[in-house]
Amino acid sequence: MIARLKARDDAALRACDQAGWALGVALSSAINLIDPETIVLGGVFAPLFPWIGGAVAETLQARLGQMRLTVPPIMVSRLGSEAATLGAAGQVIEEIIADPAALL
Repeated sequence: MIARLKARDDAALRACDQAGWALGVALSSAINLIDPETIVLGGVFAPLFPWIGGAVAETLQARLGQMRLTVPPIMVSRLGSEAATLGAAGQVIEEIIADPAALL
């Protein structure tokens, strides 16, 4: 997909526009619910951000602009596509540290 996007393949670019719109719709609901200061995208969204970021931001602005003064900034996680894996590993490590005897 990335190779097709870099080659400016029309179908791939349209797919990213649609995915960015859908992600923006989903994020607008989450923003209304929890009011985050920043949105951090990781996992599969990290490498696609250059192509979906604009559509996400435009959709958020259209859906939230009338209710909010500003839309939270959107960033890419420095963990990239490894964010979910590292987060899960970190959670296990925290549980082990909190109760080492539970492993016995």
